[in-house]
Amino acid sequence: MTTFKIMFAALVCTIMASYGQCNTDPMVQKCSGKLGDFTFLKVYKIDKIKTGESVEFSYVFSGNTSYMLSLCDDKGTDMGVQVSLFDSNRKLVSTNKLNGKTYPAITYNCKSTGIYYMTYSIDDVTCGVSVLGFKK
Repeated sequence: MTTFKIMFAALVCTIMASYGQCNTDPMVQKCSGKLGDFTFLKVYKIDKIKTGESVEFSYVFSGNTSYMLSLCDDKGTDMGVQVSLFDSNRKLVSTNKLNGKTYPAITYNCKSTGIYYMTYSIDDVTCGVSVLGFKK
C-alpha cells in the first residue's frame, strides 16, 4: 500500500506541475508580428485562469492615439482569447467578440487620456497572450 501512495503522490505532483505551464514566448513573437505599423508597448500573459474566469489589466491610454490589442492562444487559432476594453468610467469601448464571432485583434482610437481596463478570458485553450501597441 505504501508503494501505491508514493506512486499516486508522484503522479499528482507531475500533473500539478504541468498544469498552468504556458510557453508564451512563441505567442509573443506571433502577436508582436500582427502589430504592423503600431509600436510595441506591452505584453499581457493570460494564463492560470480557467474557462469562464477572467483576469484584468490596466494601462494609461493617451488621447488622440490609436491602440491595437493583438491576441494569440496556445492552440494557434488566436480565437481562444477574448478581451473587453473599458474606459476609466468602466464603459465598454471595444471587444473582440461580436455577434458570436471572435477576432484575433482589436483597434481603438482613444479620444480621452485615462486609465483603460482590459478584461481577458479564455475559451477552449490553456493560455494566451495579448500584445498592446500604439500609433499617433
